[in-house]
Amino acid sequence: MEPVLLTLLLACPSGEIDVGEDDTGTAGTTDTEDTETVTDSGTDTATDSGTDTATDTATEPETVWIDVPVTFTGGDPDGLSLALYPYLIDDDLVVGDQEGGEPVSGDPTWLSVPTPDEDDLQELSPLDAPGLLAKFYAVLPFEDDDADGDQDQGWEDIVGGPGDRALVYLGGEVELYFGVEPGFYIFYEDLFGETQFGDVNLGVEVDIWVPTESITLGGTSANLGVAEHSRGVALLPMTLLMGANVDPLDDGESPESWSLTASGEPPDGHEYQLVDDNGQSLTLAGELPVAYTDTDESGDYTTGDSLLAAACQDTYTVLAIYAFAPTYPLYALYFDYGGISLGWQAIAQAPNDSDEDVPVDDPEALVIDPTMCSLE
Repeated sequence: MEPVLLTLLLACPSGEIDVGEDDTGTAGTTDTEDTETVTDSGTDTATDSGTDTATDTATEPETVWIDVPVTFTGGDPDGLSLALYPYLIDDDLVVGDQEGGEPVSGDPTWLSVPTPDEDDLQELSPLDAPGLLAKFYAVLPFEDDDADGDQDQGWEDIVGGPGDRALVYLGGEVELYFGVEPGFYIFYEDLFGETQFGDVNLGVEVDIWVPTESITLGGTSANLGVAEHSRGVALLPMTLLMGANVDPLDDGESPESWSLTASGEPPDGHEYQLVDDNGQSLTLAGELPVAYTDTDESGDYTTGDSLLAAACQDTYTVLAIYAFAPTYPLYALYFDYGGISLGWQAIAQAPNDSDEDVPVDDPEALVIDPTMCSLE
């Protein structure tokens, strides 16, 4: 994920933030936690009786909560809950612990957000904007299976991500750079692609993902070197190629002009997990369109058949990927910022580790050719 938010902040035109109200009414109402007053010794007060009376009052810092409106795009938010996650931009994306949450109660839903301590803020650019501090927040919708308001990582599905308007707290030298007091603001991209900042009244937007239920891959073939009557095409699970006993999702007779379709959630045994260094995982299913030699002349792919070539986009090997709903907030943010979508999609895998995978331009205009891309 690119650290785009720093670039966006520093690109705010003329060093100004629009803090005007919109016509949604009064937002950003505040509340405070109960405070505790304690007394101890410290000040001597002389009285006529000659006794010393010590009275000193210390008040714990108050946590100020602000109510932020949240609106929705995409799918239906009914029955979902919202989880508030802070995140930082370091060399990579770092997501903190959940800091708040609310069940969806309408459109908009009001979400209470605690004002952060200055120690929790990130200095955005010590060179370009020394002293400008911020804390970014993601509001993520999830299926609250146990109705406790907490998104249980590794278990409860996150089914949406940030929309076009997101939440940030600006502090430190924000008045020097933007002419406003420290506080919560909404950032968004305008019609010209410039990042703008507005009053929290604008509200956060959350996108409820709508899964892609099917995908069709197709095209032509070349340089297979096997008679047409003895070859076929199939959509093979990656887990099958790893040794699992599972069936292809689709099978065709001839690769000369071929078409293969993946539809619905993949069957058991097709899924595998990507696990990061922190033990957080994302569940995927990968299906590889291939041409094969029908060695046993069964008319379908069997484990005894030989693979000839994979489908290619230039030198990139094409896969159909099914992404299951993430259960960790880090992966939910990668969905939105990394171009992953819920359900089926086609990706073109780079021929070496130094290059990045890319989207498929046209999944029905592929070429199965062993001279173009690799089966591996």
